[in-house]
Amino acid sequence: MALEGLDASIGKLKAFAAAIPSTAEIALESGSNLIKIDAKERVAYKTGHLRRSIDYQTVKRTKTEVVVATGTNMDYAKRIEYGFAKKDKLGRKYNQPPRPYLRPAYYTQKAAVEKEVEEVFNMLTKRI
Repeated sequence: MALEGLDASIGKLKAFAAAIPSTAEIALESGSNLIKIDAKERVAYKTGHLRRSIDYQTVKRTKTEVVVATGTNMDYAKRIEYGFAKKDKLGRKYNQPPRPYLRPAYYTQKAAVEKEVEEVFNMLTKRI
């Protein structure tokens, strides 16, 4: 009888461990959304392409690690964030000052992201 209870407990632990990566991913995505929203409000724009391109995605997911990144795939995004004072590939001269939007969003939202991730993770693990 005791072994059956132990087997059931081990089965529950295995299920819990298997669910952790996806639970962590959901929690991290929820936190990353706060940075995404803040960055979209901060970014300078003319056409809105850069603003619309800001998003988050899971860049690594293993049994022991989940990494979710917030950013954009637009070629000129780095120029806006860090500035650019050189010639580009076409020989055009630029003296563009930095207009950071991702870094300030991250630093402003860091505490809220940590709280959000913890709350969502705890809420989801209570269901397992």
